[in-house]
Amino acid sequence: MKRETVLPNSRGFTLIELVMIVALLAALILLTVPSIQAAMRRSNLRAAARDTASLMQLARLEAIKRGAPAVVKFSFADNEVLGFVDLNLEDGSRGSDLKFTPIAGAPSRTSDYLLGRISLAGHGRVHFWGATDTEPFGANAIWQFTDVTGESENAAVFNPNGTVTDAGAVRFADLEGRNFLEVLVSPAASGRVQVRKYNGDVDPGLDGTQYFPPGPHPITGEITWVWE
Repeated sequence: MKRETVLPNSRGFTLIELVMIVALLAALILLTVPSIQAAMRRSNLRAAARDTASLMQLARLEAIKRGAPAVVKFSFADNEVLGFVDLNLEDGSRGSDLKFTPIAGAPSRTSDYLLGRISLAGHGRVHFWGATDTEPFGANAIWQFTDVTGESENAAVFNPNGTVTDAGAVRFADLEGRNFLEVLVSPAASGRVQVRKYNGDVDPGLDGTQYFPPGPHPITGEITWVWE
């Protein structure tokens, strides 16, 4: 008859051991959750700024291609970024009024047409927020750009020659207002688009602001992209 072999030291976990394991797992979770949340905030903020920069670059290229203005607008009310080519006025006639008024039933791309729409809520509740403002949607969330008649927020307007009508920047922050990024379009003559990060703990850069592109401080060599 076949015998079963029983290992002398084989046994299950005791209740005390299980409690200790559960407590250890809980402690590990408590330690890692804040760092995971911080990483997600950074990722969402960078994605919002990167997507906005990409939309602006697309708008510039489309303006050159179509020989018509391309507009990137910022809506505080909808918490979104909207890019479109501006081919007609509100009454349907040819022209540019910097407003998105596509003509219903018009053939594709014969009237105002959409280039992209970025929902900041879809990026982990990122907000329009300038670093020197105390709350979202403040006066410094959008710096310069072109005034649009009848609109509360200015817009980036790219021209068929590759320029932007007025240089400017749009700024974003995570929900807690700990980290700030801006998408800068400057100088106007080239329509150059770049993403920069705010660092209030270092000296202003060459342009007098405390927003910096990736890399060391241009004067002191300090690390500028520090995340909280």
